[in-house]
Amino acid sequence: MQLIIDRDGTCRSSGLTLSSILVVSLISHPLPVKARDWRITPSFSARQSYSDNIALDASGNRNDAFITQLNPGFRLKREGSRSTFDLNYRLQTIYYEGYDRDPSVNNQLQMTSKTELVDDSIFVDSTSSIGQTNTSSNGRYNYDNTLASGNTTEFRTFRLSPYWRPHLGRYADGEVRIAYATFSTDQGGDSGISDSNTIQEYANFRNGDATLPFGWRVNFSNQDQYRSQSASSVNANSNDVSFRNYNGELSYRLTTEYSVFIQAGMYDNNFPGPNSTSRSRNGSYYTAGAGWTPSPKFSLSAGYGKNNYFAFLRWTPSQRTTLNVQVRQSRVGGSPYSSGIGSQNYGGGLGTGYLGGPGGYSSPYGQLGGGNTGTTWNGVLQHRMRNTTVSGTYNVSTTTIQQVLQDQQVFSTPGMNGTDTNSDPVVNLRDNSLSSLTDDVITRKRAQLAVSHSFSKNTLTLSGYQENRTYSSGLNEQDVLGLTATWNWRFTQLTSSTLQGSWQQTDTVTESATSGQQKNEYFNIGWILNRRITSHLNGALELRHFQQDGALGVTNNTSLGKSTENRVTASVNVTF
Repeated sequence: MQLIIDRDGTCRSSGLTLSSILVVSLISHPLPVKARDWRITPSFSARQSYSDNIALDASGNRNDAFITQLNPGFRLKREGSRSTFDLNYRLQTIYYEGYDRDPSVNNQLQMTSKTELVDDSIFVDSTSSIGQTNTSSNGRYNYDNTLASGNTTEFRTFRLSPYWRPHLGRYADGEVRIAYATFSTDQGGDSGISDSNTIQEYANFRNGDATLPFGWRVNFSNQDQYRSQSASSVNANSNDVSFRNYNGELSYRLTTEYSVFIQAGMYDNNFPGPNSTSRSRNGSYYTAGAGWTPSPKFSLSAGYGKNNYFAFLRWTPSQRTTLNVQVRQSRVGGSPYSSGIGSQNYGGGLGTGYLGGPGGYSSPYGQLGGGNTGTTWNGVLQHRMRNTTVSGTYNVSTTTIQQVLQDQQVFSTPGMNGTDTNSDPVVNLRDNSLSSLTDDVITRKRAQLAVSHSFSKNTLTLSGYQENRTYSSGLNEQDVLGLTATWNWRFTQLTSSTLQGSWQQTDTVTESATSGQQKNEYFNIGWILNRRITSHLNGALELRHFQQDGALGVTNNTSLGKSTENRVTASVNVTF
């Protein structure tokens, strides 16, 4: 990796390689520790598959093939009182028999680390990843790296974030953070998305107990995403993205139940678009209001003012149930279109929702800042019973594909109650949170609901999501609807069966005269029999059916046709 600063001050990178990510990942974990503090676990997996349509061809010219995967890897891990480090790497090699395709090699890596340099004061976080993703949400969509339909690219990310958490006695607490993140693909911008370097400065402070009944919060966030120039960019002359906002709050507790507050702030954002629409949503706001907290389990607040008003409800009737709902109307904020609220978690750093503006510490008045523009809703529901869990969210955030992939999980984690829903540890390429690779800033309105029920040795999970995406170029809008059902049956201590089906439909509206409205629909169902042979050896048998119906131009009857694939896979995984 080479970081270059041009004469005009623009930062850019010549790209990331596997070796540079490995070296920088280790260097970014600065505490010297003894060798015995580290644990390395080598691994190896072999997978043999048969596919009756390896290229997902819809014309009737189906090509079957045997696919062999030999995948060595390792996991390097450390857990200490002042630092943690976790690096997972796999080299995926794929060979084809019966189909004219060269062998392919893919790198998969995920690293996270956190170090406490000074007790409860100075910390350093870092993350890095290498993975593969589809380049388009339309057309032939690969669900893993073995399919030969194209439409995939490799992405590489790295992020380093030192921060300071000052504690000024009982008077104030805060966090001051800087972060640097880099993103690149193996197509160097030709896939429709530019390589980028992101620099962020963030500060957040609030009052301590000594100032009560007076309270205050202030925060500042500045982020600049410098992108390589690409002919496929929305605006090749200026495709950089910047978000800047300042927010403050003063409050006074009148009684144990009632309080009053005033909030004020300013937004100054800039991102590519044909009409520089983001500038029309910049400006200042202020809001005055009151809060009511009759008990620790319930609070209600509302405010009204220039360019911004809101109402926020927080209800926790028991340890098993939590409900947070906020509605806001704002004329300034993180997005040029009707959208909503980004992350409001303290210390979030470069999280997916950071473009909407950080909200700071937990407060009975909800998010500090104007959020996104228009009328927006944000809600979280969680309810746990003895054998059933219900969770639902609705949020609106402003983000970029670079940032979504920065936060993308490369390796999957076990499902609820430790169940495995995939015999391959690498995350399925079909991620419903991704759209086509683009340099646009994207506003996402997403609702999702999941219900999980466990009984005897079985776990049933149902989940659904609906998402609307609006692009800063104004040329595209997408609606995504999806459902997933999973049944896991652990019928012995060492053997389990998993049946999982998923369906998703994506409708895309463009201003293209040839495409118009695009529609893509897929259905995927698989059954996995998993057997733990020894504590270090695991075997699995998998049957899978996949079908996709894609229409590039619904209005012009341009269709990719319906493609189907049936596959059987046997695999063994061993750790040493």
